[in-house]
Amino acid sequence: MIGRVGIGMMVAGVLVYGAWTLWFGTRVWCPVDVPIDLRNGMRTKVDDFRLNVSGPYDIEIEASASDGMMLKALACSLGVAALWSQQPCSAPSVLRLVWVVTSNGKVVAQGSSDEISGGASTGGSVSRLIGSFRGERGSHYGVEVESRSNLVGASTRLKVESGGTAYEYFLVAGGLIRWCCAGLAGLGLAFLIFAYIAGRKSR
Repeated sequence: MIGRVGIGMMVAGVLVYGAWTLWFGTRVWCPVDVPIDLRNGMRTKVDDFRLNVSGPYDIEIEASASDGMMLKALACSLGVAALWSQQPCSAPSVLRLVWVVTSNGKVVAQGSSDEISGGASTGGSVSRLIGSFRGERGSHYGVEVESRSNLVGASTRLKVESGGTAYEYFLVAGGLIRWCCAGLAGLGLAFLIFAYIAGRKSR
């Protein structure tokens, strides 16, 4: 009996962790990642993308550079000067973008890069937050960004990514589930070993 309980606990631990891993792997944390032309008057439009995680989403511009000096110049152009507070920008940001998010033909959010600030630098790229909206799982959305600036000579991309703490929350939850499942499987293995030893003694 104890052996069967142990086997059941081990199977349950493996199945629960496997199901979580499969589910987490199918979540789309960055549903939009496309090139964007930041020359004046250019429009970038993504007609349809589906969300499978509810929560806040950030609209960002990501620019890449081949060296540190160019990266700093890009950061200044995008308005992310705070990343290099020791070396203030010699010129103000030139980034001017307006954006709109739609769902089923209706506008659900809109704004401009002038209304929000924020950014980050990772490796050879810098990202600039230009807006955000609330997304619902299972819904389809479209996003359009129009450039009213003239930023050229950089590799730039438009991204829509899960914002807030949703991603971090699921990472923490995944860690807890992993440890719980490992503990359950370990306890099941201990029960199985105990049953095996008890069986040998009884014989």
